[in-house]
Amino acid sequence: DFEAKPEIRGWYKADYDDGQWEPDELPIVHGSERFAGESLYLRNKVEVGDFTKAVLNIETIDPACEVWVNGEVAAVVNDRYPVRIDVTKYLKKNQSNLIAVRVKPFTVEIPMHHTPTDHNIGWFAGRMWLDIREETYIEDVLVYAKDVTDPAPMQSRITISNDTRKPFEGRAVIKFYPWYPSESSEPAATETIAVKVRAWNKKVLENVVNVPKPKLWTFDNPNLYSVEVTLEDNS
Repeated sequence: DFEAKPEIRGWYKADYDDGQWEPDELPIVHGSERFAGESLYLRNKVEVGDFTKAVLNIETIDPACEVWVNGEVAAVVNDRYPVRIDVTKYLKKNQSNLIAVRVKPFTVEIPMHHTPTDHNIGWFAGRMWLDIREETYIEDVLVYAKDVTDPAPMQSRITISNDTRKPFEGRAVIKFYPWYPSESSEPAATETIAVKVRAWNKKVLENVVNVPKPKLWTFDNPNLYSVEVTLEDNS
């Protein structure tokens, strides 16, 4: 197509000129025989302000990648599983930071009967995001309906991590909001759970929240709720 490819040297540095690069949004796929052997290069500048802890979440990378933060290698990922990368020491507070990712190309080495004749099957970058958080934080939330009576008992499982040398004491507040087709600022149900987590430890909170008059999901009337969990200390 006679397009001039930009010089790639120094692509992971903040002063690199990416003016010739094409903008895109994750997830992104690259591949085919036309692009055989080409890596997929990604760059994004982020402002993080002041922070205690910063974790880069990668949904998936196929087949492997390098992660650079402000010109330093923060991680090398060699599988397709979701990863969380602690990038606290690489980020600069109250400044612009560059996160750069190189996704390596992929070629099928042992084709099967259903493999296409083009063995340069797409290499892939899934969604990525930064969690800016404290040392004590909500690691995971799982919510599901035990049944759909009125009120509907919603089983929640909340994992709290405390990465400090002091025990944490506070509460977790769970709120269920009508979200679709009409979003509401008033919660349909709220529950507060006492939280105590020892130093350098995790705590899994199991709780049931009853949602009155639940709006059920059907294919012709797809009602949905959003769930918000807030962790508060005693202050």
